[in-house]
Amino acid sequence: MPALAIFGAGPALGRSTALRFAHEGYELALVGRTASTLENLAAELRARGSTVSTYEADLADPAQAVLALSHITVAVGLPDAVLWSPGDVHRRLVDADRLDAATLLEWLPLQLLSPLEVAHVVVPQMAVRGNGAFIVTQSIGAVEPVPELASTAVP
Repeated sequence: MPALAIFGAGPALGRSTALRFAHEGYELALVGRTASTLENLAAELRARGSTVSTYEADLADPAQAVLALSHITVAVGLPDAVLWSPGDVHRRLVDADRLDAATLLEWLPLQLLSPLEVAHVVVPQMAVRGNGAFIVTQSIGAVEPVPELASTAVP
């Protein structure tokens, strides 16, 4: 059974991705900050017949992100695909004209440092295996500029 790890398994993109891949028969590993959000999504997926595991981690901490990945690889092996798409409403949104270095530093771990550390683990192993995908999504502001979302698309 193919496996997908979703880092940022929340109520928006994480949920919709999980539902779509569950429909295709993927085993799902859900990673997020809030246990109740993870368990609610897992229960919904299990009710549809999916195999799901959950891992609580603050993805703004690269060490916690890599630790969650290590738990996933022990449980399901190297995932066939990894989605990095955490949202974080606790960090402030800042208009483009007010964006400064201090604000970027708040977002840097979640949007760049943690996914980089996870990629350093999975991408070489996927290359050796000969397949796999590591997908990073950011704000819709990366596609359609939205001034008040400038702080969410750090890289």
